[in-house]
Amino acid sequence: MLLDPSAPGLARAKAPSSPEAAAITAYVLRTMSTYPPRYSIDLHEDDKLDRGYVYSQGELGAADPLAHEAVDALISSGIPLKLDGQTRFAEQIENGIIGPVTDSSIDELMSAREVLVDGSIEPGPAATTVLVFETPSRAASFDSRINAHVALLRRLIDRIGTEAAREIDSK
Repeated sequence: MLLDPSAPGLARAKAPSSPEAAAITAYVLRTMSTYPPRYSIDLHEDDKLDRGYVYSQGELGAADPLAHEAVDALISSGIPLKLDGQTRFAEQIENGIIGPVTDSSIDELMSAREVLVDGSIEPGPAATTVLVFETPSRAASFDSRINAHVALLRRLIDRIGTEAAREIDSK
């Protein structure tokens, strides 16, 4: 469970929002020590948007180079993006990216440094990069959204692979 920023040591919610949320949360917490997440990518579609944007929940927030790469990949694929202003939730958008937000999402959990488990504060998943792509489903055809998501994932995989290779080479 996510910690309440206004009440340190307490959970933000008394219970998960649904059985599905409980199952996903339990899975993440159960597997994170064996398979610590480094990257988390979440593909969203929203039929209330005319232009999409990218959430960057990881430690680098809006400065994450992978978030910038994602914005470029989505624009290159013809997905209309909102590059500045605010989301309908009054979150600030800069260069198509919203920095870390407190929204009790699985994405916030993936980036959390600490979580509350059975009443005690434990290390959280702490993924470095946590990206959520809000794609405007009414502004692009289904096929174009699929093609954009494929191009986006390929580009991020290439970038992540290059970073991993540099890390291995430096050791």
